[in-house]
Amino acid sequence: MDNKQKKSLIKLMMIMAWMLLISTSTYLINEQKRIDQERNKEQSFQKMIDERKDAFAALAKINPDLFAILSFDDGFISEPIVKGIDNAYYLQHAFDGSYSSQGTAFVDARYQNTDQIMFIYGHNVYYDHNAMFSPLASLLDQDEFERHDKFELIYQDHKESYGICMSLLVDVEDQQIMQTQFASLTAWQTWYERLKSYAKLETSYHEPSFADKMVILQTCYEHDADKRIWIVAKKIS
Repeated sequence: MDNKQKKSLIKLMMIMAWMLLISTSTYLINEQKRIDQERNKEQSFQKMIDERKDAFAALAKINPDLFAILSFDDGFISEPIVKGIDNAYYLQHAFDGSYSSQGTAFVDARYQNTDQIMFIYGHNVYYDHNAMFSPLASLLDQDEFERHDKFELIYQDHKESYGICMSLLVDVEDQQIMQTQFASLTAWQTWYERLKSYAKLETSYHEPSFADKMVILQTCYEHDADKRIWIVAKKIS
């Protein structure tokens, strides 16, 4: 190999070394950015958890009947949920105990942790479509149903996420459908088929099974006093 060839080889090796160095530096920079982004996400998530805990603690000081906080990510509904000794008191009392025709959203007083189905009730305030559970009426519309497909129940020490699978108009007099637990898969399937018979909108994306914990949000239907709006959701995390 003559000197000219040696110089060319050395030059080529230097170029390759520079390319490797640049490539390695770019990778390290991108990797550091990724690590920083993950760290920021984790910090933001932890901050969100801490803020929710603070919110729960603050609300619990106002009313020890606080059960959970119901929250849609976009603020569609964000309400404290209480559990009283009956299903009458919070129909006409605000969260702070004062009289209110709008009441407070509440879990069925008979609910037990072992129940598969949790019913949560709230007023449909006809003169204010943003108050209490009034927004649930919009989930009878396909676009709104798809837009608001998840919510959370935030407790003192944890949170649960629920995916909405159906919106229904249910007959008030149908007591057979007001079930909270089932002795067998067959019993659950019978109940679920009855539930689906009232469905106005549904999706297979969050379709529940016998093993799933479910939440049903219930409110009045402005156009028919003999029917109730049910929003059915299953626990997804």
